[in-house]
Amino acid sequence: MRWGLRTGQTGEECQVRVVRNGWFRPHGAHQQQPRMAQWTDRGQGQLPTAMANAHTKRIEAADLNGADRHTLVSPVQHPYGLTLLDSYIYWTDWQTRSIHRANKDTGSNVIFVRSNLPGLRDIQVVDWTQPLGFNNCGLRNGGYSHLCLPQPSGFSCACPTGIQLKGDGKTCDPSPETYLLFSSRGSIRHISLDTSDNTDS
Repeated sequence: MRWGLRTGQTGEECQVRVVRNGWFRPHGAHQQQPRMAQWTDRGQGQLPTAMANAHTKRIEAADLNGADRHTLVSPVQHPYGLTLLDSYIYWTDWQTRSIHRANKDTGSNVIFVRSNLPGLRDIQVVDWTQPLGFNNCGLRNGGYSHLCLPQPSGFSCACPTGIQLKGDGKTCDPSPETYLLFSSRGSIRHISLDTSDNTDS
């Protein structure tokens, strides 16, 4: 069983299962923004979500509760990133190494936007004609020294890998106090011993 969750950037405040069954290698997911509510007439507050499934080779849509699930585009080779703009859904495909576009309501009129793009991952639309939303972290980084992460109920502070948050809850230590320093051919790296995350940098 696979499912998706709505959550803040720290992984806290998980709220809703989106899809419960039939997903084996899910990749991209994109929620329809409220300003583009014309995509659906399924009822107010039920904004659709589009999802790419590399195992079943299709792109599906559903509301945020996982209801009204239906195939939007099939077959697709290996879909990965998804994004929406106006009447279209755009996606990247690892196997075809290309960006595709289709009608976001019907899945019809599939075209190649661009091909011969090895190493594709995610894709996002930038639309400067739409007003920018409010970001709690936008003003002085939320008062935090390093990472300000938006949450459904506000925002929280985080530090880079291997660095601890000070007691004030807003400032990160400037660097690890204890760490392993190691070298390999062509680089010198370190692993912080201040935290349980042993990722090197």
